[in-house]
Amino acid sequence: SWGKEPGVGTQWQLTMLKEAETAIETYSTGSFGAIVSQRIFDFQFNTTFALTGLPIPFGLFLLGFVAGRTRYLEGLSERPGQLRQLTFQLLVGGLVMSGVGALLEQSEGANAGLPALGELLHTLGAPVLSLGYIGAVFLLARSALGRRLLAPFAAAGRMTPTNYLLQSLIVATLMY
Repeated sequence: SWGKEPGVGTQWQLTMLKEAETAIETYSTGSFGAIVSQRIFDFQFNTTFALTGLPIPFGLFLLGFVAGRTRYLEGLSERPGQLRQLTFQLLVGGLVMSGVGALLEQSEGANAGLPALGELLHTLGAPVLSLGYIGAVFLLARSALGRRLLAPFAAAGRMTPTNYLLQSLIVATLMY
């Protein structure tokens, strides 16, 4: 689609590419004032993105809250058939939502709503797929082969705060 005239789906991509090139140029060769101005623009842009993306994590938080209050996950390991079925549904649902969403995000033409619908499906499909992956790992851990495969990760799982802090330091170092 890069060789064609930009349509609705690619126009946003081209705009973001232009913004990224401007930011790279400003941060590498710009004056102090230009860099401060770019930082202000980036802050405003990122704040807008964060505010529009806030309902998804908040909804996931509420979903986790409801699952905890209803004790839905307790005893799920004693119901392997239900766990397998739920995991399969989450994996298929997440793949379909993410796949269709990715296709719609790339759509071009007169209907400007398709890329937005695609982004919504893709955004909602990612946590569904993540829950499916969690279910798959949980099912894998129930088998003897799975326990052997997952054994090297047990130590890392016991050091969650350390891993989180180290990841934060690495990302902060790379990004700033």
